[in-house]
Amino acid sequence: MIQVIKLVFILINYFCSQLGIWNFGIMIKQIINYIVKKVKKSHYVQSLFFAPINLKSLPVFGTFTDSYGNEHKLYSGFRTKLKPDWKSFVLNQGKKFQTSPEFFNINKKDSKLTLNRILPIAYSYSKVIENSNILELGCHFGGVSFWLAEMGAKEVYATDFTGYKANAADSNNNSEKVLNDIDNELNIARNEYGKLFNNRNAVKFLNDDICDSKLPESHFDLIISFDVLEHISNPEKAFANISKILKDDGIAIHEYNSFFCLNGGHSACTLDFPWGHTRLSESDFLRYLKEIRPDEENLDLSFYKNGLNRMSIENLVKISKENNLEILSLIQFTKEQHMGLINNEILSQSKKIYPDITLADLVTPRIIVVLKKI
Repeated sequence: MIQVIKLVFILINYFCSQLGIWNFGIMIKQIINYIVKKVKKSHYVQSLFFAPINLKSLPVFGTFTDSYGNEHKLYSGFRTKLKPDWKSFVLNQGKKFQTSPEFFNINKKDSKLTLNRILPIAYSYSKVIENSNILELGCHFGGVSFWLAEMGAKEVYATDFTGYKANAADSNNNSEKVLNDIDNELNIARNEYGKLFNNRNAVKFLNDDICDSKLPESHFDLIISFDVLEHISNPEKAFANISKILKDDGIAIHEYNSFFCLNGGHSACTLDFPWGHTRLSESDFLRYLKEIRPDEENLDLSFYKNGLNRMSIENLVKISKENNLEILSLIQFTKEQHMGLINNEILSQSKKIYPDITLADLVTPRIIVVLKKI
């Protein structure tokens, strides 16, 4: 609504400028600004943006009964509301990465916005980018890492694990050829992407699994990741290695989307009813795929088994302590839309499968954890 109002203002202002009616344009601008301020303060308008998904407005296309006898209504369009790009994810598996100049220019801007989300946190803990040794886990094309180099980082290690990309997409196709193909595609893409940055030579790309890392010990001032922590196969080993490769005064900042939240199933494992991926056991999940999504069965099951770990907030705290990592801050971004859908039935069914989770796990789609080596 706000964007529409601003667009109207731009059009009015344009025509006023063409007609030379500058005072009228200023008057309209003042009116529009007044309206925008009122809209932002309106509790009713805010309620529209934060309202939970109206399940009653979605057609029911079937039901699924789990092994406990719980009957789940299946809502057409529910998956799309949570993960609008799920079809693109499914259709693009096995295809080459998009690497057009337009794509890289957009990604460059997006990567800067992503990095800016955690820079204030790093600065708050007296971590500067200039002259620091930095590691980005799960870098993919390396946009954030290139930006860190532009900001004067001494050295940026940008890592990704090819084996994960293959296993999560299709457990039957992680042959040596597939792994090499992914590596080659990424290397070509990164070389092209790097041409948009002046200090690209400060970035060192490596195929490294943080769960079995070969990175140098006590080397990094700062370790960061975005939407990676939920995908690592073994959080215990990953945190042990993060502790090992951090300097004594180094910190790690991870922003991630937990498995247990409403959209934590990601594109492959978000089902057709709320928190379906947490309310079904593994055997029920497999049966669901066979009955409801036979065309996606292999992809979705591979992602369910290999692409997403089951680290709750309680697990995160426990694993950190066990690996000499102090949690400096644990920032949980809950969503009113998610809280508006939760109920005792969903919580109880989820806890039956995952006993250590809490309500916070289910309604927190974004978590930032800041760790310091003790």
